[in-house]
Amino acid sequence: MEEKVKPAIQLSFNELCAFSAILQYYERYTWNATAPSAKRSQRFLEVYALIVKLALLPSEKATTLTVSEFGYLKTALDLFISQVVNIISASESRTGILVSCTQLQAYIDSVIIPKQS
Repeated sequence: MEEKVKPAIQLSFNELCAFSAILQYYERYTWNATAPSAKRSQRFLEVYALIVKLALLPSEKATTLTVSEFGYLKTALDLFISQVVNIISASESRTGILVSCTQLQAYIDSVIIPKQS
């Protein structure tokens, strides 16, 4: 049974780099915070495959992502934002990071949530 595919998304080079870095952080964080298991290894492989997929994607072309890939993007972004808020002291740089991440969240939400007619 194939997994559902969501609509194509268009990401800039900077957004691709940001998502790759955030996914790498998410992968390392969850690897270290989770007890060894088959599920943890499976998640590691799926996240790593998504990182490679994003790295190989030319920025001018759109790609389709599966529902689980969107889930990883959303979860990784949520974790990253919470860690930025909890670890980095308030500053102009932190505010800029949070604004950029919030914009990425809004974009992902707009792609994931089907538009109501």
